[in-house]
Amino acid sequence: MGKKVEFSSPESTGAIFSQFYVALKKCFEMHEHDIIYIEIDGDVSHLNFDDSSRNEQIEIKEYSDNLTDSHKNFWNTINNWIRPEFDRAKYRNLILLTTQKIGDRSSLKNWNDSNSKGRLDILKKIKTSSEKRFEEKKIKNKKATPPDSLVLINKVLSKANGEILTSIIDKIFIDSQHSKRDEFVREIMNEKLKNIPNENRQKVLNGLMGYIVSTEDYNIGWEIKNESFSKEFQDISEQYIKNTNLFPTNPQFEKASESEVTAAQEYLFSKKIREIKYDEEVLIDAINDYYFTLKTISSEFSDRKSKLKSIEQYQKGLIKSYEPLYRQHSRKCNKTNLIDKSQDFYDTIMAGTSPTLDTYLNVNIMFKNGTYHDLANETKFNIQWKLKPNSND
Repeated sequence: MGKKVEFSSPESTGAIFSQFYVALKKCFEMHEHDIIYIEIDGDVSHLNFDDSSRNEQIEIKEYSDNLTDSHKNFWNTINNWIRPEFDRAKYRNLILLTTQKIGDRSSLKNWNDSNSKGRLDILKKIKTSSEKRFEEKKIKNKKATPPDSLVLINKVLSKANGEILTSIIDKIFIDSQHSKRDEFVREIMNEKLKNIPNENRQKVLNGLMGYIVSTEDYNIGWEIKNESFSKEFQDISEQYIKNTNLFPTNPQFEKASESEVTAAQEYLFSKKIREIKYDEEVLIDAINDYYFTLKTISSEFSDRKSKLKSIEQYQKGLIKSYEPLYRQHSRKCNKTNLIDKSQDFYDTIMAGTSPTLDTYLNVNIMFKNGTYHDLANETKFNIQWKLKPNSND
């Protein structure tokens, strides 16, 4: 992972689950070069290191009660943001996203509409009220100790934190009464996946969540880049929409360079073609197909996990088709016509239609044949063109 967010502290188990849904929704809002980070402890950050005006950190909290003036949710969040280790300068917005409703009598109800001075006045007013309540309690019980909430409030508003607090107070936004995760999931499906058939939205959502979870840098967090997410969303959603995609064919990949042809002469798949004494022209065609396939995979599929899985299935399908044909052609040949029959077998495979691949309408025959040569280049797949003659002949 690249540059990371240093602090996060979810206060409820629900937030641990909700952070992934919040991150997913933020993924749909990304622009070019944006990155979503999910910290191992729960926070979500939306960053762009070329354009800091879009940078925000989100603390996600799920509570069933109201957000009151002295609620630990609010004060713990601010305390996290004023820690010396937290790089607050790179964020334009610091967002407390909570399921809580701001209490009708809470001073925080005017927070988002207040300027810096007004927000500082709100915090000081809360501090004064909390101290007053504690003093009244001490009158009744001289042994009373300050409640944890007041200790935290005093810590946040201490002289030592004054300058830091002033530097971030404009950035803080309270996103209250946020949907709980079950409602939030429905909102994502209805808003962000509205182009997916209704019966398939949950499947697409599950696929995207699986992708996000798979991006984990162990014991550090998760990093999702805009470019990768966009491709993954396209790939996953296409699986649940009618197959209308044309297979990507780049004409520049259709002819191997002289150096590539020279290098490929010594590859295993080339030796297997020479083994059946086929013309040099056939070998050159095979080399062109081979490089076309490798370049297409590298260009179109290498950073798309769901597509790479589809290619693995595609390869398995080709092997499955190859094996019975190899046995069938071997039964029909003998030692005297071995080379001719092996060439016929090779032509049968090369001229055969391609199985389907993922959501594509048709797969370029060069890609299909190049995949065979790629498989033949690996000893573990046992793809060969020279037949085994019938032992009875």
